[in-house]
Amino acid sequence: MMPKLPTEDPDRVTLGLYPYLKSTTLDPARSWQSIKDALGTSSWEALLQRAGSTSAQFETDAENADNDFYEVCERVDQVIADDERRSVLEYLHRNDPTQAPSWSYFSTPSLVRPDVWLIHFTEDARSIQEEGFTRGVNDVTQLGLTTFLSDTEKDFGGYAFAFVANSRDARNAGQKYGSQAVMFRAVGVKAYHNGDDENQVIFWGPSVDPTGIVALTPDPDTGDWCVVAYGRMQDRGRSCAFRGPLARAISWVEANHAQYARHLHARRL
Repeated sequence: MMPKLPTEDPDRVTLGLYPYLKSTTLDPARSWQSIKDALGTSSWEALLQRAGSTSAQFETDAENADNDFYEVCERVDQVIADDERRSVLEYLHRNDPTQAPSWSYFSTPSLVRPDVWLIHFTEDARSIQEEGFTRGVNDVTQLGLTTFLSDTEKDFGGYAFAFVANSRDARNAGQKYGSQAVMFRAVGVKAYHNGDDENQVIFWGPSVDPTGIVALTPDPDTGDWCVVAYGRMQDRGRSCAFRGPLARAISWVEANHAQYARHLHARRL
């Protein structure tokens, strides 16, 4: 079964994602019909029997969505054989990829320390700087293929994606995910996305303090990136605290943020 993630502490929500990405749960409460279709009727009925139920009883429990239903689903996840699990995953990825569990799209998850700089590409760095990460995905089972989700499904905030800032994946991503970028530090889970062929960092958007977000915007003529300046630096006519290639702009923020922090944030520190 999908783990219940704590909500009282945003950092704990991110840390709760880590064991889920290392799991092999099929989340039968959400995808039992797909499991049934993948295995076929006879194998599905045999699986339910091993879980202490029958097809008729299970469908009644599913209609009621009562405790018995969730308990049987948990037992199904425990007793399903490895070859059956593989068959279900192959079926889902082939026929209904949005229903495949998020963990099946990722590998080698690891925790990212809160002092590591991350970079998130966007089309509106200023609004993220001012308001924080207000959009995201709040369902861990939907993180594998977020491009298939509608904008309204991301309106309530939740998990978002970034890269370790000073990494080859960040440099290779370039502007694939947005023409602008923001840098920040947050607890995250780094994992390799098998479909996108890159290491991504998943973090809980509400855990990021907007006062710690730095905006980067590109110059369309030169290709250089501007580390956007505010405060007295901006008042003196200097719009960029630093200007240069993306990799150098990232390195500049990492090396100089402590000294220039009051000039780099839309909100006052």
